This record gives sequence, C-alpha cells and structure tokens, in this order.
Amino acid sequence: MLTEGTHSFRLGNGALLKVYASPFVPGVRPGAFTYKDEHAFDIEEGTHIVITHGPARFSMFGQSPNTQLAAAVQRVKPLVYCHGHDESSWGAWKLQWRKQRWERVLTAKDVFGGEDDSADIKAQRTRKLQAWTRRAFCEASLSKGGEEKTRFVNSTMSGEGSWRWPWLVQVDLPREVITIE
Repeated sequence: MLTEGTHSFRLGNGALLKVYASPFVPGVRPGAFTYKDEHAFDIEEGTHIVITHGPARFSMFGQSPNTQLAAAVQRVKPLVYCHGHDESSWGAWKLQWRKQRWERVLTAKDVFGGEDDSADIKAQRTRKLQAWTRRAFCEASLSKGGEEKTRFVNSTMSGEGSWRWPWLVQVDLPREVITIE
C-alpha cells in the first residue's frame, strides 16, 4: 500500500509516472483513515494519477462531502482520478474541465441496461458481460484525452453481486527528455 503523498516511478521506457495516493475519507464516526473537519490533499502539479479511498465531491458522484479533495483534483487535473468506497456509482467517465462536460465511458447502467432495451442490445450486453467475467477485469476505451481532460474511475469492487470487475486503464504519458551528465 502506498503511503499518502506523491510517488514517482521511472518506467522501462524512460517515462516518469507520478501517482498521488490517499487512504483518507471524511467521517463523523472514528475509524481507520477518517478525518473530521478538514484534510490537506497536497497533490503535486504534474501528477498523472490520483488514487483515493473515497470520491471527491463532483456532481457525477453524488453527495460526497469531500470538497477539499475535489478542489485539489480540479487544480491538478490529472490524467486519471481513481477512487473506491462509493458502491452506487461504479464506472468510468471523462471530464473536459473547460466545458465541464462529462462523457460516460462505462457504468452499471451499461452493464445491466434497462427493461426497454431491444433484444439486440440485450444480446450485445450479455456478450460483453461474459467477456468481462472470463477476463476478470473491465477494459474501457479511455483514449488519449488531450489537455484539460481527466478520466474518472470508480473502481469499488465491493457491494451487492460479483459483477464489479477491476479496471485496466491505459494512459499516454508525456514524453520526457532525460539528460545524462
């Protein structure tokens, strides 16, 4: 488990991956990793991936009281923001920060659909469910987002049923020039 803070990893291709991790969630009851009033989420500029226990407060994720985390994520605008804890909003979205436009990538509704879906849609969904179950992970098309886009992934695996698969997320990291002296 990563300690809270920013961690840098030099990858085999020379790229530098910066990851911020925090296990803390707001809470009124004492418990592991809870805080009562405020918590400083000191996410460094240039961080590529932010991983937290609970969700930040964005309209997409309901009523989470974590506004300090939301402000930090919005300031840094990482390529990927991943959290768990919130069983009701499992899925992945892309956010264009400038336009405040959310784009759904894959959610529980896509997995289970609705009663009024056509037979073709239901058959297609069944094939996807079978493939994800065989692979034991969920892969969504999270193509290069360009500037000012963050992929939000609720990766919670707990909750009712066994359909919440882990996510495989591919990220295009910026090239970095390494000078050797």
